[in-house]
Amino acid sequence: MDHFKKKLKRRNIDAAMIRVQSTYTYFVGTKWLRPALLVPAEGDPVLFAARGEEEELANRTWINNIVMFTDGGDLMAKVFRYH
Repeated sequence: MDHFKKKLKRRNIDAAMIRVQSTYTYFVGTKWLRPALLVPAEGDPVLFAARGEEEELANRTWINNIVMFTDGGDLMAKVFRYH
């Protein structure tokens, strides 16, 4: 994760939103039906979980910051809020 964040900084990118299953699994450590991971160039990553999935996801990953969303519009609104 640190190497990826350094690349973001070098390219003047504030954050990356990971929605591709293979990349998400690489960073998070588990497969997930609706992958959504925000990796900021500075600070801790944020996982987004559909309502009702937060607890199970928390038990399967090392990432502590998990935010619940209800639908695609809510997800994007929360991504912008965290970035």
